[in-house]
Amino acid sequence: MAVEREAMRYLIAAAVLGLAGSAMAETWTVDDDGPADFDNIQAAVDAASDGDEIVVEAGTYTGTGDQVVNMLGKAITLRASGAPEETIIDGEGARRGLLFTSGETSKTVIDGFTITGSSGGGIRCSNSNPTLSDCTISGNTTDGNGGGGIWCYNSNPTLTNCTISDNTANYGDGGGIYCFNSNPTLTECTISGNTANDECSGGGIYCYAYSSPSLTDCTISGNTANYGGGIYCYAYSSPSLTDCTISGNTADDDSGSWDYGGGGIYCYYSNPTLTNCTISDNTAGDGGGGGIYCWDSNPTISDCTISGNAASYGGGIYCWGSNSTISDCTISGNTADGGGGILCLDSNPTISDCTISGNAANDNGGGIFFNSSNNPTLTDCEISNNTSTNSGGGVYCSQSDPTLTNCEIENNIANNGGGGILAANGSNPTLTDTLLCSNTPDQIFGDWTDAGWTLVWDDCSDCNSNSIDDAQDILDGTVTDVDNDGIPDECETDCDGDGTTDPLEIYFGEATDWDGDGHPDNCQEDCDDDGYPDYWAIKIGLVQDCDDSGVPDTCEADCNGNGLHDSCDIDDGTSTDFNEDGIPDECQCFADIDESGSVNVNDVLLVISQWGLIDGSADVNEDGIVNVSDLLAVLSAWGPCP
Repeated sequence: MAVEREAMRYLIAAAVLGLAGSAMAETWTVDDDGPADFDNIQAAVDAASDGDEIVVEAGTYTGTGDQVVNMLGKAITLRASGAPEETIIDGEGARRGLLFTSGETSKTVIDGFTITGSSGGGIRCSNSNPTLSDCTISGNTTDGNGGGGIWCYNSNPTLTNCTISDNTANYGDGGGIYCFNSNPTLTECTISGNTANDECSGGGIYCYAYSSPSLTDCTISGNTANYGGGIYCYAYSSPSLTDCTISGNTADDDSGSWDYGGGGIYCYYSNPTLTNCTISDNTAGDGGGGGIYCWDSNPTISDCTISGNAASYGGGIYCWGSNSTISDCTISGNTADGGGGILCLDSNPTISDCTISGNAANDNGGGIFFNSSNNPTLTDCEISNNTSTNSGGGVYCSQSDPTLTNCEIENNIANNGGGGILAANGSNPTLTDTLLCSNTPDQIFGDWTDAGWTLVWDDCSDCNSNSIDDAQDILDGTVTDVDNDGIPDECETDCDGDGTTDPLEIYFGEATDWDGDGHPDNCQEDCDDDGYPDYWAIKIGLVQDCDDSGVPDTCEADCNGNGLHDSCDIDDGTSTDFNEDGIPDECQCFADIDESGSVNVNDVLLVISQWGLIDGSADVNEDGIVNVSDLLAVLSAWGPCP
């Protein structure tokens, strides 16, 4: 009972202290021309304690030091009583507006102010994580250090429903926001009309050194810089943008530098993620990437619309040494000299479920231009209504071997050949299950490989060239369409060349189609001759594919006969591979140093005699020196050679 009474005393004391703490929280008032606790904000911050609230009446508030307000690391709320345009923190061109450099957390809250007229930037955050909401940060400047609106160093501020506009970074990066090793979170914010001058980067936002801001429902528009008019990402920065609009930004450089651009976004050694965003009407002048410029970067772009952008090369997207992943996107109405929609140089993007339409190139590659790109892949894409003044209305390939699967390439125009695709300079695109039709002046020009089920027609709506629309042919019963895909059966592929097209063979039971892809199984890869296409047998679990190579284990090397591919035995530790040649040690006799047909004491003696020798014959694991690892390898392989 005594223990229980003592515990109760502690609980009561804690409750009393909690109530006392709540009672101690104060609300302070500030008014520059009326009755209040203080007539300036800094005096109120100086007096406040953690948990306090400061309510500021409408007015214009200035200061006399290096900043108007220093939040001093206090967990307090600074709230305007009226609208942001009524409650103004003005740096008067002589000082910054707000300073957070004392470890402020998210409990330091700024709500409802306009921060303007600041020199040295509107807000400076260093090693702090404040919260700002319903604020306008506008008309601020900085010289040399960047961050006209907000400067962040090792900081993760949270901004909600804020406007960051018309700020300027002279001789510095980040007209609107500068991030150095910082990860701010912005929601429903507008970043517009900001400028990074004098060959600098990131008119709207500059991300540097592992900075990965998160933006949701934000608009980034009308910003200007030499590199990355809207956003610039550099040095392993990976911002995430969701449901954002990036429009009307400009990257412009009068110096003639070859690497500038990125009207909307510029990525250099960075991997941004864009989801459900609109990137439109951005320009890069004589540079690359009107919408997006990627250099040694691997962005992930999904469910986005990239339209109306303009540049000298890569009107919508320019990739250089980058392996972008682009899915479920619409890339339309972009213009460039080369690569109206997309231009890839030494890049291998993965593009799927995209529509690339209505783009224009003044030279080559109305839709896409691949240059020195070995393995780009396009799957389930539509490439249509693009134009090229020269060659490759839909796709232009130079020293590139793209793979196109289940794509439609139609109604593209090129003045000088390759209306659908032009393959030049040793290029050899591979097409599978792809349709080319109604392209002008031709469907495809140059070398290419048909990997199966590719259809090439002069007219998309009249595949059999009988001057009757295919739909009408089917309706009239002039032709059959047993698989109801809108294509007359006579125009479909005949993969086995037996004179009967594939849909008819499947329909009448002359061929099986276990996976339902419309292709007879006998025309698909079946390495073990079990009657099922390999990928389908793997998918439904009939066979194993331990290394996810797409090839059943039964068709790959299995030297020990255990039913698993050798590489999987090695990866899961079932087998050793001391010499790292990809063959399980039990299947070879690499430890038989004297080649006697058996690993025995003589091999041990050879290891000992060469101990410490560089590149000796007893260096069993080929690591460059004879040592204990080689002795262990010999002992593990003891006995007769297999």
